[in-house]
Amino acid sequence: MLANFFGLFRSKNKDDLTFLEVFYFQHDPSTNKLLVCNNGMRSTNEIRLVVKNDQLMLFTKNLDKLEARSSNLLALADLLDNLQRPFSGTIKEITLYHKGRKAVFVPDVYNLKRIK
Repeated sequence: MLANFFGLFRSKNKDDLTFLEVFYFQHDPSTNKLLVCNNGMRSTNEIRLVVKNDQLMLFTKNLDKLEARSSNLLALADLLDNLQRPFSGTIKEITLYHKGRKAVFVPDVYNLKRIK
């Protein structure tokens, strides 16, 4: 019973990335902009955003720091592939990496839906 009592004060899962979210800017895919949000209480360092397009090409952007309760607006044109070409096509999947963990999002009409 004491273990259950002290369990109340611990985070349910410190290893998940539920504090990170990705949205289309103004919930409109045609803006060609993404909003990466940190809903957590702490600043977050070294986030890697990887976007897979409809031709399965990967485009990345590294975010050095994202303050607590803030967001970062990114133009899709700022995402580059391994040959330094800007994003082209449509989004098939977005993956956020942080400290060896990942969160995966897929397009869902006017928003992005977390699947992992």
